[in-house]
Formats: sequence, structure tokens, C-alpha cells
Amino acid sequence: MINNIGEKIREYRKKSNLSLEQFAELLDLSSTHIGNIERGVKTPTLQTFIKILNTLNVSSDVILGNSLNSKNEIKLKEIFNQLDELPEMERERILDLFSYIIENSKKFNKN
Repeated sequence: MINNIGEKIREYRKKSNLSLEQFAELLDLSSTHIGNIERGVKTPTLQTFIKILNTLNVSSDVILGNSLNSKNEIKLKEIFNQLDELPEMERERILDLFSYIIENSKKFNKN
């Protein structure tokens, strides 16, 4: 997840046509530190994260959105891998159960 945030920061830095050194200077941080954030080695503090967002003129959901979803995607991949290991009949029963739960969840959320 942290790496995904760093990748997004790098993506938007490059879209802003800023070199790592220019970006670091605008943030009053070392280029090494920013590089570590972009590679996912370091996590920015809240204060640094806000400075990054303001400098890049992006909202937090743009940077965090995919990171938050990726946790769910990882879990779903784990579930699908486990399903693939089951016999076909068992897999179909479980998928039917998932469908039932999702449909009832939709009905429940409408009320």
C-alpha cells in the first residue's frame, strides 16, 4: 500500500514536470527522502503528505484512492486463489452463497 502511494506521488510529480530535486526543494526536504517516499521505503508524515498534496495540487483521494482499494483487491485475489483449489461443485456453492449475501446486502442497504 505504501509503495502505491509513493508511485502515485511520483506519477503526479512527473505530470507536474518537476524533477526529484525541484520537488524536494519546494517541499524543503532532501531529494533522498522524497525518493524513499516514492519507492515506498519511507512513509510521509501527515504534515509532509499535506505539503506534497498542495505542491502537486491534487487531493488526498487521488493519491490514496487506489491504495485503499488495493487492500480489497489483494483480499479478493486470495479468496479467488482459495476457490480455485476447491472442487467445482464446492466452488459453485460458495459463489452462489456470495451472490445471495450481496443481493441481501443491497436490499438491506436500501432500507
